[in-house]
Amino acid sequence: MTQFDQKLQEQCKLDTGINEVFVNQNELADYLDLAQRYPEGQMQKIFIPTYRGEIVSLSFEKQRAIANLLAEAEVDTLEELAAL
Repeated sequence: MTQFDQKLQEQCKLDTGINEVFVNQNELADYLDLAQRYPEGQMQKIFIPTYRGEIVSLSFEKQRAIANLLAEAEVDTLEELAAL
């Protein structure tokens, strides 16, 4: 686990759900292995779906994070997820 992974995990408060977190843009670019850099390294909001305490993915869109969470849990709706 990288230091960035640890930072993400520390910000995720939900065992199962969508966590809204803020990360440094340059750290995120490094993590995603992107060449683009930002002079000021501002904070970027991302959505992190977690399922049973594990990070599923990173997303810039809440809807995509929800879809990834539902796919990981192998359910079709949020109601089904809540019933697990």
